[in-house]
Amino acid sequence: MFRLSFSPASKHQEFKIKLKYIMNFILTEIGYFGPSLLFLAIIFLTFRGRHAKKRMHYQKIDDPLIYLVLWQVLNYALNEILKHLIQQPRPQDIAYINTWDSSPHIGPYGMPSGHAQQVVSEATYIALAFKNPYATAVSACIAALTLYQRYIYQKHTALQLIVGSIIGTITGIIFYVFMANKNKTIIK
Repeated sequence: MFRLSFSPASKHQEFKIKLKYIMNFILTEIGYFGPSLLFLAIIFLTFRGRHAKKRMHYQKIDDPLIYLVLWQVLNYALNEILKHLIQQPRPQDIAYINTWDSSPHIGPYGMPSGHAQQVVSEATYIALAFKNPYATAVSACIAALTLYQRYIYQKHTALQLIVGSIIGTITGIIFYVFMANKNKTIIK
């Protein structure tokens, strides 16, 4: 009977290959789904905070989910409008890494990066609205992984990611101020 034996060096090499595959998978999925993950985190933190003893800044708003969804739609629309006005193409050698993030599912234009805009907008809002250091740290890590994934797989150039991040920071701050002012109006 034939039995394949592995030396300790080959077992170590096999482990490194498996670990690299797992890390690549995590990077790919978190990078693509980063905006969705943070949006779900915002929803969780919003409704958890409404029922906790320590209330969030929008505790008096009847249905914050409507505003959260509207914010996402407007942020996406802004990104699409800017992409069609600027018309800067994506990098040439795009790595198609999963079925959701492949041609024809992605558009030809990359300026500004929609993933960067969404994920940084959400991370900014999480930091400002919830003032929770753990939620802020996790959202910052997810945002960083998303930006890294978009760059390493050549979905965007560094400039496209920077511009998307700047716009995302601005929209996150604007939405936080809007929700805080909405709450003040309702309380009065």
